[in-house]
Order: sequence, then C-alpha cells, then structure tokens
Amino acid sequence: MDYVTYLDRIGWSIDKIVTYLVWLAKKESNAIGFYPKSNYEAALRRDRIIIAWQADHPCGFLFWSRCQGHRPGAIKINQIAIQKDAQRMTNATRLLTQLMNHEHAADRNRIILHCAEDLEANLFWRALGFVHTYTSRPRNARRREINTWEWAAVCNFGELHPITPQPTDTLLHEINQPIINDGSQTQAKEE
Repeated sequence: MDYVTYLDRIGWSIDKIVTYLVWLAKKESNAIGFYPKSNYEAALRRDRIIIAWQADHPCGFLFWSRCQGHRPGAIKINQIAIQKDAQRMTNATRLLTQLMNHEHAADRNRIILHCAEDLEANLFWRALGFVHTYTSRPRNARRREINTWEWAAVCNFGELHPITPQPTDTLLHEINQPIINDGSQTQAKEE
C-alpha cells in the first residue's frame, strides 16, 4: 500500500499532516530550529519526510535531504522530532531505520546532522554510532555552538544496519555528562 493510500485509510490528509509537522516543529523549535510550512509541503511531495506513527496517529517525524557540494553521496537530517509523550529511543531509532531503508536514500552511505551542543540529543546520536566530527562556534541568533555528527556505513544501507543503541542504563548515566571536543572526537567528560 502506498503512503497516500495509507493516509486516506486512517483519515489523515496531506494538509492535516503538514499542520501536524508545523505544530510539532513549533513545539520543539528550541531543539530543531525553524522551517516554513512551504518547506514541509515540498518535502512531503518529494518524499523527504518520514512520519513516526503510534496507533494510527503521528508521534514524530524525520525531515531529510541529499547533501550537495562538499558532501556528495550523503544524506542530511534537517530535523527529527518526537512528541514528548512518545520520546523513547525506539521511535527515533525506527525513523532512522526507515530512512536507511528508504528507496530514495538506499544508494547513500553517510548520514550527517547538526545538533546544538547543549541538547541531550547529542548522547542519543553517539549511542547510535554517530561520530562527532566538528563543533561550529556561534554564528546563529541564539549564540549556540552546533555539533556536526556523521554516521558512515561500510556498505549499502540495505545490507548493513549498524544502529545498535547502548543499554538504557549507559545512556542514563551519561545524560548529565557534557559533550566536549578533545581535538579528535567527542567524549563524555570524566568526573
């Protein structure tokens, strides 16, 4: 069953989905930044948004694009958001797995994303095997440092699924440990 047929079956129109995306993006704007409504509409038309569902209701989304220029062959995660009442590692991990198996992304072997340095999401990306590659100094309106995270596969996404979360207790232990740059890659600061 194609996506539009599925949406019709459960009573969700494209307009209703866009309204949901804008609502969740506004709610999570401190963490994911801003895109205008027209960007979500265009991304849906190009099949660049993956929706997380629970009981036929959306609970989050992943908005992605193909990198151009100095990072050809990579996928960029523009935004990923999960509703607070559905924030479990499984929902975000499921979105990433769907991205890796997406027909338009299957030929890509690298995922790149940016995450503000002060967000707990940095621990999530590290737990999934992403590597911190760079921290940009504040040039944004909020004066926040932004971490760049990358995940690279040694073969096609369809053949390799290296996203293996660490045990929850490891993440809970690290949740209050700041991410620091030691010059080679990011590590949790020792107490």
